[in-house]
Amino acid sequence: MTAYHWDGDGYQDLATRLAPILADSLHLAQSLTERLSWTPDEQRLAVDLTHRVFTWGRVRSRSPIDASHVQAVFAAALEAAGLPYGPNAVEAPWSSGWTKVAAFATAHLDHDAHTVGPPQVIWDSRVANAIRKLVDAGEAQLPAPVTAQLKAELRQIHGRGGERHGLKLTGGWAFAHTRSQKWTAQRAGSRLIGELRDALNAAPERFGKMPGSTHPDGRWTSWGVGVALFVEGY
Repeated sequence: MTAYHWDGDGYQDLATRLAPILADSLHLAQSLTERLSWTPDEQRLAVDLTHRVFTWGRVRSRSPIDASHVQAVFAAALEAAGLPYGPNAVEAPWSSGWTKVAAFATAHLDHDAHTVGPPQVIWDSRVANAIRKLVDAGEAQLPAPVTAQLKAELRQIHGRGGERHGLKLTGGWAFAHTRSQKWTAQRAGSRLIGELRDALNAAPERFGKMPGSTHPDGRWTSWGVGVALFVEGY
């Protein structure tokens, strides 16, 4: 985590840069959970938020962004985190940009003991690649059906830099191509990272506290684990 660097920001700068985005995401998520819809002002905020997220992530949308797209992604992310929403969840778009929107939509749930499912993480090519390397490293110690399921659900996301550029997959791995495959990978990756978070928090004497944690006990979050994997997956 302390080695994180993106768009001129180190890890300590990240929280400052993202604070306004996280605040607006929390407002929109709570409004959607309470009322199942957004007001016209919130719809405009949702579109503006998404443009800010895409700009921060240095990604582009292949089609114009409208409030219905943002609401569908928020709904799908909240539903995956165990907060059933229903309408439009299955129609949500997915891309390297939209996975970031999904992560912001549920970041506030990281310390919520009542959340049934895990917060969604940024399941981009870097994080997916880091998990691929972990699965491969542990494959000899895992039952074959487990690794087969992990590879089938997690898949990989095409990347543009580092070792991800032109990555050739072997041993049962495949790239996510369809929207369904990408959302399956999104949810499966978030579940796995949530379990990694819980393992870290179960043994603080072994793994230490999360750098920069705002939790009183210095607990790790899915977001924090994702940041660390982002570094490892380049």
